[in-house]
Amino acid sequence: MDGRHWCRVVDDWPVPVDRATATRSDTPDAPVAEPPVSLADRLRPLVQDAIAGRASTEQLAQLERSLVSFWRTRRGLNDVPVNRAITELRADPQAGPLITQLEQWLHRPASGEAVDVAQLLQPYRSIDADALEPHRLPQREVPA
Repeated sequence: MDGRHWCRVVDDWPVPVDRATATRSDTPDAPVAEPPVSLADRLRPLVQDAIAGRASTEQLAQLERSLVSFWRTRRGLNDVPVNRAITELRADPQAGPLITQLEQWLHRPASGEAVDVAQLLQPYRSIDADALEPHRLPQREVPA
């Protein structure tokens, strides 16, 4: 066999089509998959709002609760008292930097020190954005 197959009919006559060069124009193109959104991508606007002073105290508190809940689950600390879990999370190389920064924004908002957002969110780059969903990430307020 020469790699050709009778697969198209034109004007009621079969037309040989070479499989190697044939295209299927009668089928829709497969959708292009969007790159996955990381948790860092979802957190970035909230962190940037916090740095700029646009995040409300309620948003910061909800973000802190969400992250503590998220990391307690990931680190198996759900059965540990909250104050001990937070102490352990502060010392955690992945969870600690953002949790500590959130505490500073909530409890010492006028500290004014520079924050490297990329470095702060680095541990969240490899985590799927939906991973925080059960822990209720706060909605970002969009100015009207």
